[in-house]
Amino acid sequence: MRRQTVVILGASGLIGYSLALDLLRKQIPVVAVARHFTPAQKQALGSSAITSPVVDLSRDALWQLLGGTQAEILVNCIGVLQDSPYAKTGDVHQEFAERLAAFC
Repeated sequence: MRRQTVVILGASGLIGYSLALDLLRKQIPVVAVARHFTPAQKQALGSSAITSPVVDLSRDALWQLLGGTQAEILVNCIGVLQDSPYAKTGDVHQEFAERLAAFC
């Protein structure tokens, strides 16, 4: 039986990174996507790590990225607690979520 590929958005955060490592240990194919990975995370995730400013992507660019993964399962672990120089809460929790839902 073929294992389904899982895309994890926000794969450098606490939850996303832990999930990606757990799935990889279980030999489940993973595409780990994040704005930034530490060198240790890149080493641990290997070729499954894709660095991309996902929240900032246009709808078409997001669709191109996600469609190119051939994944059957999408897990969104992207989130922010407060506005920062990198992301505003509304951008992440509303606008990005709407673009992501349109893909699904």
